[in-house]
Amino acid sequence: MTFLPCYLSKRVPDLPAVDLFVTTADPILEPPIITVNTVLSLLALDYPPNKLACYVSDDGCSSLNFYALFEASKFAILWVPFCKNYNVQLRAPFRYFSQSANTISQEDSLQFKQQWLHMKDLYDNLSRKIEDVTRDPNLLQLDGEYAVFSNTHPKNHPSIIKVILENKEAISDGVPHLIYISREKRPNHPHQYKAGAMNVLTRVSGLMSNAPFMLNVDCDMIVNNPKIVQHAMCILMDPKKGKEVAFVQCFQQFFDGIKDDPFGNQWVSAFEYIIRGMAGLQGPFYAGTNTFHRRNAIYGLYPHEMENDRKGKISMQQFGSSKEFFKSAIGALEGNAYSSKQISPSNFIEEAIQVSDCAYENGTSWGKQLGWIYGSISEDVPSGLNMQRKGWRSEGCTPDPVPFTGCAPRGLISTMVQFRSGLSYCWLTNWGLRSVFEVTYAVLPVYCIITNTNFLPQGLGLWIHIALAMIYYIHTLIEYLAIGLSIQHWWNNQRMSIIRTSTASFIGFLSAMLKLLGISDTVFEITQKEQPTSSSNDEVDAGKFTFDKSPVFVVGTTILMLQLTALFMKIMGLQPLAKSSNSGNGSGLGELICSTYLVVCYWPYLKGLFARGKYGIPLSTIFMFGGKLIHNRRGSSTEVKNENLEQETVFDDIPSELLELIFKRLTLDNNIRASVVCKKWHSVATSVRVVNYFPWLMYCSTYGEQYEFLNPLHHGTYFTELPELSGSKVCYAKDSWLLQHQFGTQQLFFFNPFTRKMIKLPRFDHTFYLAAFSCAPTSSECVLFIVSYVSPFVVTISTCYPGATKWTIDNYRHQLPLSFNSIVRNTVAFCNGLFYCLSFDGLLAMFDTAKCTWTVLSVPLLKWPRKLFATKLCREDFLYMTEQGGDIIAISQCYSEKPIVYKLDKKLMQWKVMRTLDGGTLFAGFMSSRPGIGLPRSMRNCIYFPVYGRQCKSIISFSLNHYRFYPHKDWFPWNSRNCFDDIVWIEPPRDFFRFT
Repeated sequence: MTFLPCYLSKRVPDLPAVDLFVTTADPILEPPIITVNTVLSLLALDYPPNKLACYVSDDGCSSLNFYALFEASKFAILWVPFCKNYNVQLRAPFRYFSQSANTISQEDSLQFKQQWLHMKDLYDNLSRKIEDVTRDPNLLQLDGEYAVFSNTHPKNHPSIIKVILENKEAISDGVPHLIYISREKRPNHPHQYKAGAMNVLTRVSGLMSNAPFMLNVDCDMIVNNPKIVQHAMCILMDPKKGKEVAFVQCFQQFFDGIKDDPFGNQWVSAFEYIIRGMAGLQGPFYAGTNTFHRRNAIYGLYPHEMENDRKGKISMQQFGSSKEFFKSAIGALEGNAYSSKQISPSNFIEEAIQVSDCAYENGTSWGKQLGWIYGSISEDVPSGLNMQRKGWRSEGCTPDPVPFTGCAPRGLISTMVQFRSGLSYCWLTNWGLRSVFEVTYAVLPVYCIITNTNFLPQGLGLWIHIALAMIYYIHTLIEYLAIGLSIQHWWNNQRMSIIRTSTASFIGFLSAMLKLLGISDTVFEITQKEQPTSSSNDEVDAGKFTFDKSPVFVVGTTILMLQLTALFMKIMGLQPLAKSSNSGNGSGLGELICSTYLVVCYWPYLKGLFARGKYGIPLSTIFMFGGKLIHNRRGSSTEVKNENLEQETVFDDIPSELLELIFKRLTLDNNIRASVVCKKWHSVATSVRVVNYFPWLMYCSTYGEQYEFLNPLHHGTYFTELPELSGSKVCYAKDSWLLQHQFGTQQLFFFNPFTRKMIKLPRFDHTFYLAAFSCAPTSSECVLFIVSYVSPFVVTISTCYPGATKWTIDNYRHQLPLSFNSIVRNTVAFCNGLFYCLSFDGLLAMFDTAKCTWTVLSVPLLKWPRKLFATKLCREDFLYMTEQGGDIIAISQCYSEKPIVYKLDKKLMQWKVMRTLDGGTLFAGFMSSRPGIGLPRSMRNCIYFPVYGRQCKSIISFSLNHYRFYPHKDWFPWNSRNCFDDIVWIEPPRDFFRFT
């Protein structure tokens, strides 16, 4: 329905206030520049600014988002008048300045040309500043307004509420209020995903502006029609039926959708026919974004109570303990909204922090009878149906031009994440159940072909089913053509409906069942938002399917491989003889058509089996199918097993040499899975299975407390959140444990990132240069060892053990001058009760933990590739030391030279150059170096170095056999020391595959 808002524009004083909600949760998946454009388009709406208030919910508590909004607010002061003075249609700057139709022309006035160029320059500067800080968050100093973000974690932080823009004078030609909100989150309190964020926005806005209507949009849904608020108010304020409407839904449309919708995620036909069709019932369902809400409906009011006094029927317990908020809620329910002159958001900061507390909802009706309904990671469906259950109606609003446009997911992975959350309302509420039947019908033809049975009739009876299918497809094709869509668009949607339902929806259904059974929790995943680019590479890659190791692709790959196996058996005549008593004449044309149709639908998966890189299906995903297939084959009856005994040798035909090459590249857990396929696979898998033990590379990610672990054997990367390490740096690592130093408090503590166990140590108030410990702190033999530099002839040695209440600190004098430097840290190793330390001068000293003695050994200086100690240490020069098999190993490395490995000859007390590691492996790092044992042949006699660059995430190796680097040293790691404190080699637990 389309409404003309011209009558409302004549009655500006009577227009109701509207609160605008924008939600974002991750600055990586949802870049701040996109959120900024959405906010700017909302601030520039054709609606009295003194009747608008924009609230941005940042569920990731990101200083990047606050910085972007703060900088954008300065631009908004000029952008909003520019849009209104020149009647700009597209009010998101990146859309406005990127379209050729919006460039200046000769017909434009000189004043417009000047202002246009000025605004474009301002936006380019704003965009550049935001993108620079997004790429390198260290550019943002966490002081002043940003100091509150200094010790925060996305899942562990207090409430942060900032009034960025405030129209204190209620100026009608000013800029609306802009408020930043990051609700409190604590690890032991459920945050209820987006529904929890929306309820916090409702309460905070109820305190600060208390508008009777609210608009909520996702961070990537920009305003495309600046008069949309007036259109929506025409519906909600209709004197006849308006009071029955709980929300007005504007349908999702995308400005950057790929041609012909290859991933089936644009929903053009669904909105045109299904959603519009719901308007004849109680109206369209709540889609989660682009929706205008009536605050009274969100507060739990029934339609028939709109005319009645409900003041005596509500209690403070329902709304929470805040008296100010309860007062505003009563005012909203009675229709007494704030006047624009009464609104002063900055006066309600303390109360707003209270209602955004993570424990505020305890014992209240929020998430049950009030607000957005909890219990699902998809908040829109239950919340919308709950309001319609109470008797409210909804209306669709489809003016021309369309109200909002957003970023369409531009890849298969993003599409699957988007749809994993998920006959009119029956079709909507039972969407997840459909996946169970589709997967069942996908497997049924395979079963019938393999066992030579049938589930479809044969002969003329089959044509009834074929006719029904043809009628359905012809009818849907006509619907697509009627609204101007292509045949390719129609086929892409048909194909993706099969793929999406039988993979992502099926995984989502299983996840929901596991949650209902109390086995596991559902996981909320954010769809990645991408800005459209005009690069040729993006145009070429648009529409191509990409794959990863997600379980979603395991299901799709399994379905495809089953169909191929069945068709192969059908064509080659490998089926058993049909038993006419229960299967007619065996599998026929119907089963063949079904299986072939599924192969055609999964054609992108078939191409993925032979593609490489991100366009290819990972080997681990394919081998997971093998395990499932053999499991299903074992589930057949004994009689069928005997008839198909020869067919079980299909996997045996693969040459052993090829299997060995494949299995050598599998991780231990995937090797075990592959070994259950058949006896031959088991034999080859166990022959190359190496229960090896080696460290992984651990480093802090660019954003927050997300840490990454890089497996040097398979180059697999794993991510985890470690809020316990916030505000600390690593000093040493060994036996799966980290030694951490807390900034400011001088607190030292042990931490195991795999078990999350922490062991605190006594306070240490001294500066130190070397720190190490002998073994895992859970052992009674663990000794912590710290060297503090006093003078060339005096050092301070501090020792401690877990559980001690104070440090043992002693000064030691020596005859030879020693120098320790904070740049050279990994020059300490423990062996047989002794800590060996290599000084900055190249001298070797030893501390005996049993006798508490410090000795400078008479060991000649190392022969470095260049005169390292003759001049000041360069940033490209590195020293490493570790223990391997009872020997002390030292490694010298300079940027322009190949590394040299030394072993300490304890009898002759001299360093000897090693030409081989005797089959061993070393992992050299700035904070710790570790040996590796039992590694594959290709990794033996090698030294592995991490890439230290901030944006680099890789490992480079040096082979002593070939005396060269792999990959070739065209680029080398030691070009940045910015993140040395955040990268370390650490041994995972022996059963490390449980953590992957």
